[in-house]
Amino acid sequence: MRSYETVFIVKPDKTPEETEKDLELIIENMNNHKCDVLDIERWGRKKLAYTIENFNEGYYFLIKFKSEADYPKELEKRYNFSENIIRYITVKLDDSASTEKKVEQKEVEPEKA
Repeated sequence: MRSYETVFIVKPDKTPEETEKDLELIIENMNNHKCDVLDIERWGRKKLAYTIENFNEGYYFLIKFKSEADYPKELEKRYNFSENIIRYITVKLDDSASTEKKVEQKEVEPEKA
């Protein structure tokens, strides 16, 4: 299994419950494909570097996971089918950068302006 991390941005016009549901759907998809979810970070609502689909902000999420080499393409298909996800990126991590144990979900407080 290889180590990856993915960041995705959910539209800002969704409620916190709807954004959590989007996260849960991604995690469920990972579990269905026998991925090991190592870490989940909720970065919260942040300003985008540039306008995407007429939005200037979005809800950011980071997930670190281990999976087979073919799964990231499947994950990106899931992102493309979601109407609420406006941007995403998935990268392979070096083996030295990954952690072997599963980490409990943690929440990162959004920065105050």
